[in-house]
Amino acid sequence: MLLKKMEMKNIITFTILVLIAFGCNWKKYKGGLNDDSRLNVDTSLIAIIPYDTSSIKWVFKNSQPAKLTNRDLITIDSLLKVCIEKHNLEQEIKFKEFNTKNPNNNMLKSNFTIDLKKYRRQYIAAIDIKSEKQVWVNCFCDEWDTNSRKYPKIVMDGGNCYFNLKINLTTKNYYSLIANEDF
Repeated sequence: MLLKKMEMKNIITFTILVLIAFGCNWKKYKGGLNDDSRLNVDTSLIAIIPYDTSSIKWVFKNSQPAKLTNRDLITIDSLLKVCIEKHNLEQEIKFKEFNTKNPNNNMLKSNFTIDLKKYRRQYIAAIDIKSEKQVWVNCFCDEWDTNSRKYPKIVMDGGNCYFNLKINLTTKNYYSLIANEDF
């Protein structure tokens, strides 16, 4: 009898602990991460810059600032990798054509392709007129400076050290890749 009471007490204690654990984290289990959840961002690689409609309204016309979630960051990373893989395949063809036409030129393949590991990234998110969440991804191979974590880094030319694109998080598409190629 004493053994059954102890087992019952352990079961009740375990049940209470499970309910407390789920109760404290209910939002996470109910529907994924919230906008106000803590973002898992590698700040050595990524800066999330608020969309300022007064100074960079050209990035997304008729849009309002938006917050990013951890799920958004995963989607951005995934689509960015797909975009760059496609870009690099196209650039490898251009590289071969360039070397065929210019056999004495010592141009490196790295002048044509993008290695994402070498880039810092700025993310600026907005909700567009169709209520779709968009992100402008601005990438550069420079080190962070005092302003590049707060303001978009805008560069003319600069080779493939600078590129940017837009990602529609609602439709899970990327578009408008612009690489500042120097060949």
